[in-house]
Amino acid sequence: MARIGPYPFKISGHPSPVTGPPENILLFTGSMDWAPNSDAALYFCREILPLIWNEMPDAKFYIVGKNPPESVRSLEKRESRIVVTGAVPDVRPYEERAKVFVVPLRIGGGTRLKILEAMSMSRPVLSTAVGAEGIEAKDGVHLELADRPEDFAARAVALLRDDARCRALGEAGRKFVRENYDWKIIGRKADAVYEQIAAME
Repeated sequence: MARIGPYPFKISGHPSPVTGPPENILLFTGSMDWAPNSDAALYFCREILPLIWNEMPDAKFYIVGKNPPESVRSLEKRESRIVVTGAVPDVRPYEERAKVFVVPLRIGGGTRLKILEAMSMSRPVLSTAVGAEGIEAKDGVHLELADRPEDFAARAVALLRDDARCRALGEAGRKFVRENYDWKIIGRKADAVYEQIAAME
């Protein structure tokens, strides 16, 4: 089993999908000592979360990840609906409770493994375009994308209020991961690339 971040993620086989009823929790995970993650958490709390609370005052935001700076730690000191956990041995219990997995990243690069894990757990994913870079998932099919704070908030509220939409998006996301990111699939794609390179020599 490969380890991604502070928790295990078995790509081949995939974690089991969530079966219990989730709560009105928005979840963001990642190492908080990585500047793009801490920036995303602060941005979400300052620019997006107040818009969500205008419509759904009972919604909670969980920030799960190691080494949160004081700027992130202080968020929960000022607002009880924000929870900052720090490092956890396994992120999956938080994914099981959350209704929507959010990725409000504004900067950074690389494939978002956190999104793949959330999808594999059948969690609906709401991300910025930057947050989903490197993943060939389709907006409105496998996940939802929004960049402006008001658009992100509106989509988050819509998902929190629509259990059927959350289930459909979660199921499509899990299917997408199984068909594209299983180790066997990745291995076949790598073999095809190697064969192309060999043919060019």
